[in-house]
Amino acid sequence: MTDGVKRTVVAQQAIDLGELLNFRFEKKHVGRVVPKRLSVVTLESQSTGGGKMARQSLVLTPVEEGVQGSIMCGWIDVARREAEIREHRVVAEQFEARYHLPFDVGPEEYERLVGELGSLLSHQRFTIARARAVSITPSAAEKAGAEKGSFLPTLIWILFGCVFGLAIAYLIG
Repeated sequence: MTDGVKRTVVAQQAIDLGELLNFRFEKKHVGRVVPKRLSVVTLESQSTGGGKMARQSLVLTPVEEGVQGSIMCGWIDVARREAEIREHRVVAEQFEARYHLPFDVGPEEYERLVGELGSLLSHQRFTIARARAVSITPSAAEKAGAEKGSFLPTLIWILFGCVFGLAIAYLIG
């Protein structure tokens, strides 16, 4: 799977695995409202900096071009043979926060897709982790607390600066 461009071994392996996964999942669609397929964002570089930049995003992308609804659901790192796949709840929260629409891929459908991906990656000797991140949208109470908490230290520093400036002026003057 070469296109004539010279790349490092890791960069070529990343591109080859991305092409393999894209081919494998091209016709496997999920989603009730907007059909999506799993795709790997292709590595654009000829080198991965010794593997440091070998991570590629796993994205659920609408089958129909130009339709909104892409959402990242994980990543693969060919150099380290690691992958992380986000849990359905995490992907659904991110989708709803971005598009203000419910995520149209059900948990069972998502888990079947992820299971197939996991099987393929395990066969390639990847270590797979599941991301169980907490909600990405803070509650109103958390926002209010953060606003109050961020102003107080600033006010203290301003007052400290004023007192320090007055003390210096008093000593000089």
